[in-house]
Amino acid sequence: MITPTTTTTTAGVKQLHVMCVDPLNPDGWFIANGSTLMYCNGHSISEVASSGYSSSWSVDGMCCSRDRKRIYLSSSQSHRILLVDLTSAPAPDQLAGMAVVTTELDGTLSVPAITYPRSLVFDRTSSPSPSRAATAAAGVEPPAADSVLWIAANYLRRFDLTTRSLTTYRLRFKLSTHASMSFLSDGVMIIVNSNAVYAFDPRTGIKCAADSVVLVAGRVNSWDFADGVGLEALFSWPRGVAVVESRSGDRSAYISDTTNHRIRRLTLPPSLF
Repeated sequence: MITPTTTTTTAGVKQLHVMCVDPLNPDGWFIANGSTLMYCNGHSISEVASSGYSSSWSVDGMCCSRDRKRIYLSSSQSHRILLVDLTSAPAPDQLAGMAVVTTELDGTLSVPAITYPRSLVFDRTSSPSPSRAATAAAGVEPPAADSVLWIAANYLRRFDLTTRSLTTYRLRFKLSTHASMSFLSDGVMIIVNSNAVYAFDPRTGIKCAADSVVLVAGRVNSWDFADGVGLEALFSWPRGVAVVESRSGDRSAYISDTTNHRIRRLTLPPSLF
């Protein structure tokens, strides 16, 4: 159970869709308010940038680089990913996607086609994987910090921001409209999808072999509420996940269980593979 010590309300936010913490200020938050990106420092709120679209345009995913110079926003309605340069805070530039529904395309493209992008997260797979020694021994140069973006669209997509190369990873399941993801420090991705929580190791390759995806908790297409271990735990439209790792080695995933109106804590084992 989570017991907050203090609860405060910030005025001026009418269409709160998604938010992310300021990596350089734990008391600051970036907030997607309709089609406008705003910043809240705990005491006041201000506009950072506007998308230039109508108020019906919404943000479905957001992530901020660790140096706080870039924010990436996704909109499934307009099939776009937008970049906000926080060094000058202009209107967002189109980074990827098209205004119309397109075929899922991979490869190095001037404007990669991404349909229905939702959750966004920066790559954290450069950490060594003890259970994937062969992959670590392959001599592949790890990506630079915050240079690779993972996108939950109809499929899981990996977008290299430097080469603008887009790659699809085929999981055993299709991602739902509420799918979300977060990385553990060992490079394992936690995915919340269709009332279930999965662990996925992206370093196994794009074919996503059966042993690279593990069902951690929940049951697919089973809408209910129950605490428990593994399949005993039940969710109802979970749509947000964040992982926390302590110095002692404890690992937890905090999940926004939407229609159960709860924040759930899932204790993760020391090793998932």
